[in-house]
Amino acid sequence: MKFSMALMLVLLSFSLSIMAREITISSGNYKEAMGNTNFIKFDMESTKFGFVTTGFTGVARQFRVSFEEQNNILSKILVVVPVKEMDTDSNARNEKMWETSLGMSQHPELKVDLPGPVPLQEGVSEVEGHIQIRGLFYPIKVKLELKKREGGMTVTGTSDLTISGTKIPDPSIIIAKVRDRIDLSFRLDL
Repeated sequence: MKFSMALMLVLLSFSLSIMAREITISSGNYKEAMGNTNFIKFDMESTKFGFVTTGFTGVARQFRVSFEEQNNILSKILVVVPVKEMDTDSNARNEKMWETSLGMSQHPELKVDLPGPVPLQEGVSEVEGHIQIRGLFYPIKVKLELKKREGGMTVTGTSDLTISGTKIPDPSIIIAKVRDRIDLSFRLDL
């Protein structure tokens, strides 16, 4: 009896030390999302007529991040972005991105899964995981920087992927070629 009681107490204390959290970020429009301190952005370029290159930045107006925290270690990090909440500040470009490139009607969310571990301490690290686009999973490496701030930590990070490497249909049109590389950046206060 004493052994089972002690075992229950140990198991209970272990389970209480794991904290699951979910953070949801939501902005009303492109401008608000671009100015938000917590963000996910993607930078791309297109070249028109073979010589005029312009860049554009897209942003997730809404996303959620869930993770487990135990002993100052993050694990089971999951980032979910509703495709409809990805915005490039151009309705025509958004429509093409949502349906033609990302297949929103069959795949309404993009997901990034980072199993961890990520120590909750200041510094720079690289974490491997997977990104799910159009229902398929692709490896992704994310560079993270954690900094202390009053009341918690701030996580910033970058990554990149390619249109061709993720089998996203090429969004180029006759007069404009879209660069293959997509640069990702984010910031999140924990």
